[in-house]
Amino acid sequence: MNQPKLVFHLVYRLGIGGLETLLVNMINKMPDEKYRHKIICLTHSEGLESRLTKDVEIIELNKKDGNDLGLHLKLARLFRRYKPQILHTYNIPTIEYHFTAWLMGVKGRLHAEHGRDASDPLGKNKKYNYLRKTLSLFIQRYIAVSDDLNNWMLNDLKLPDNKVKLILNGVDTEHFKPVENKEIDQAIVKLGIIGRLDPVKDHKTLFDAIQHLKHKNKNIKLYVIGDGPERDNLAEYVRRMHLEDDIVLLGAKNDIAKQLEQLDVFILSSIAEGIPITLIEAMSCGLPTVTTDVGGIPEVVLNNKTGLLVPSKQANQMADALLNYIDSHELRSKHGRAGRKRITEHFSLDAMVEKYTSEYGKLSSKF
Repeated sequence: MNQPKLVFHLVYRLGIGGLETLLVNMINKMPDEKYRHKIICLTHSEGLESRLTKDVEIIELNKKDGNDLGLHLKLARLFRRYKPQILHTYNIPTIEYHFTAWLMGVKGRLHAEHGRDASDPLGKNKKYNYLRKTLSLFIQRYIAVSDDLNNWMLNDLKLPDNKVKLILNGVDTEHFKPVENKEIDQAIVKLGIIGRLDPVKDHKTLFDAIQHLKHKNKNIKLYVIGDGPERDNLAEYVRRMHLEDDIVLLGAKNDIAKQLEQLDVFILSSIAEGIPITLIEAMSCGLPTVTTDVGGIPEVVLNNKTGLLVPSKQANQMADALLNYIDSHELRSKHGRAGRKRITEHFSLDAMVEKYTSEYGKLSSKF
């Protein structure tokens, strides 16, 4: 019997975030008879390993700030020791190590782009794009998780058509599902945003929208779930805006499905996105959504059907969109049902895992 092929998953860190959640869910769901896995963190792991249902080794490389050329040597040693058949890297911080993988004889090399950061929301950074194109000599497959990223790879980066593959993000629709006979609190509407506290998520615009709604005497509460580099700045912003009674910073949570069960409306205020995992989790739970019209979000949210789309960095328009849901439980229910249907039909975890398994198989068949 053939031994399952070994896949190295290389990430910047294994923290609580959409990309990392997708990675863990994919490993949990992928067939054991075909593939086994190791997760390599350029920096460190932050506790997400508790969600793994399989025995997966996590290796931390403790990258130094800035350029750390020693990481190439560390990875070369890992490639030589474990002899993985496939390297799967995630986002720009990990892409340069494909050259090392090629040098060390790793046969299957795949790179996935899940979105962009606040410093380069449109993917125009010349240095990064030069790196992406140059390393196409050593990367056999580029994965885009949205049509937006797929078109960018083909039209802006001009990567070869045969190297680019679209695989939409997916969620476990049985785990993330609507609450039956959910009790509705008529006194207060509970809003929620889940995501890393990072500038690209632009929480401050959302907080400004909450301030507008407070001036309209709307009885609402915003729950902010997540952690990250902006936590202290956002906490100070809440205090300065006198929104302590309206906005609750809950920090990182592992029980995301339970958190979503408590909400009436889900929000994302990002200035750049691929296809956010938390968004499709929320829609799978039957929540209506107010989200910015950026990146791959419009591929998921059908405006005025499954949710409401607003321009990024526009607090007044976000507040107006939220008002539609705050004032109408019927509209929340209608859009929530439509959103659930859309996720089950187009963004399931099973479909996503099947496509990644197929890509691994194609790469494996080359050796």
